[in-house]
Amino acid sequence: MDYSQRMNMIEMFTDPPEYRPPATVEEMAGSVDYPNLNSQQYRMTRKTNAPTALNPCLELAARNSAGQVILVGNNYMGRRWESSFYGWENAADVPDQSKACFKRQCRYSITALQFTQDPNLFLLGSDKGSVELWSTRNPARGDGYSLYQVDVQSEHIEAVSAMDLFHGDENKLVTGSHDGCIKVWLYGADLASITTMTNAHTDEITALTTNRNELSTFASTSLDRSALLWDLRKPRPATALFAKHQFAFTTAYWTTTDEANGIVALGDAAGSVHFVDTRQPNVFLHSAKVFNKKIHKISFDGTRFAVLGNTNRAKFYEGGQFDLLHESTPPAPDYLRDVLWDKPAEGQMGACWLVGWNTFVRRVEF
Repeated sequence: MDYSQRMNMIEMFTDPPEYRPPATVEEMAGSVDYPNLNSQQYRMTRKTNAPTALNPCLELAARNSAGQVILVGNNYMGRRWESSFYGWENAADVPDQSKACFKRQCRYSITALQFTQDPNLFLLGSDKGSVELWSTRNPARGDGYSLYQVDVQSEHIEAVSAMDLFHGDENKLVTGSHDGCIKVWLYGADLASITTMTNAHTDEITALTTNRNELSTFASTSLDRSALLWDLRKPRPATALFAKHQFAFTTAYWTTTDEANGIVALGDAAGSVHFVDTRQPNVFLHSAKVFNKKIHKISFDGTRFAVLGNTNRAKFYEGGQFDLLHESTPPAPDYLRDVLWDKPAEGQMGACWLVGWNTFVRRVEF
């Protein structure tokens, strides 16, 4: 082979010296010599220093042991999906953006949010597959709030779709993604992935819920119509909680002994909620049709629990027999996405904050 005749690929794809496209918006407006520069013009004219604003599609809410609240809002209306999160000292100030203690704009969608056992640390999952550990304050940085990112790890191939914490002495969490992968992490001064189940499910993982009475057991649900029990102490950690359901499971909540004696509540895409005893898998103890659209979230407060779907209403029930206590009226202007339980006023059974799209935050008592 005559190597002197080979093509220099680097030289071939290098911009020639005479290629000098407009460098400013003003030059580009008067130039006709360099067409097809639409993306460059968009980057130049885009407001990169726009003030941080809470995006209207409120998706996630979390409150720590000190009563501080974080709301996550995603923006699905622009050319690029973005997000923002705001933090308040207490729920009574939400969603007044002028009273926020900290805020941050992100150039990706936030898909999961959890406060850790340390009230000054919280975790985020994103649609780019990253898990982030954030701190709201640190004595080394002085008094008051000082928001900063402690660590970020991008180990999921697809978007993080579920997250939950293990409750115990060890700082451990579990995450799931759209590609069916589950990862177990340790967090503290940084984030470290310690266990990976690559093919945990054959479709998107929709929910992860840990057993708060055990340090190594949790349940997962997926669009593959299965719910699994996991015990990280076993060499083969997964067993079926409910296999081959008629519809995809969309959410899950592992109750405590004080709530429903350790029952796992499962929501499905047909709008029904089912209770399953972990000691008797593949059998629904109780089932109820709650909405005509898929169940989005199940949240317990003692023996009472709230159910949110792809609707603008929330329904509140008592105990395992699905006794309807209350239905939120008037309905929200759009989807309800999350719930924060609160202490009820005198004479009331329960109270919570409902969070939804169109920057909807409202306290409900029943």
